Amino acid sequence: MKYNFTESEAKRQKFREDNQTNAFDFTKTDSEQIFSIDTPPPTVSGKLHIGHVFSYTQAEIIARYKRMKGFNVFYPMGYDDNGIPTEQLVEKELKINIKDIERKEFVQKCLEINQKYRDIYKGLRQSLGFSIDWNRTYATISPEVQQLIQKRFVEMYKKGDIVGKKFPALRCTKLQATIAQAETEEKEFDEFFNYLNFTLDDGEPLAIATTRPEMIPACVAVFAHPEDERFAKYI
Repeated sequence: MKYNFTESEAKRQKFREDNQTNAFDFTKTDSEQIFSIDTPPPTVSGKLHIGHVFSYTQAEIIARYKRMKGFNVFYPMGYDDNGIPTEQLVEKELKINIKDIERKEFVQKCLEINQKYRDIYKGLRQSLGFSIDWNRTYATISPEVQQLIQKRFVEMYKKGDIVGKKFPALRCTKLQATIAQAETEEKEFDEFFNYLNFTLDDGEPLAIATTRPEMIPACVAVFAHPEDERFAKYI
């Protein structure tokens, strides 16, 4: 008889769900027997790829090992659906522009699209047998998580673990929004120096080298190495 993997896997998925195989047991809260796994929640961007599976391999191995050792494993699934990638997904999916719609209405559309893709993500992981406790699913856009994060920030601020200060922020001119450094990508590529003359008060030219000549109108200082004999008299 030929093995029907589709039928067999579906049965095992249903068995795990019916028997709550991977559920965290809140009746057993002995701290010595609890093992908690906090995975970075995946971004709801609409793009599913091998990384969505590969990046959870280590957590899966550890979760299964700890269960076999008798630990009460807390292994929830979260979704990072409160950021620019999600906004871009909604704009693309619904063919709208965030600037042309009321904030409240756009947030509602984000919630609807988020739910659609969370279901897709869940289906993928369940089909691959992820040993996640789906009862503990959370979303960063939910009011509960927002309140929890705000509470923790206040606590950390009062303790002095974080401080408030003025600091340059990265801003995307296309999205018209600030962006986190984690959302940027660094690339190395060949560039060339432009050599330009500045004129000193006595009329003597002073050559400077720059890769960003378009920034010269904003220049407020010129730097030179203090041990460079060519410019020692200007230091």
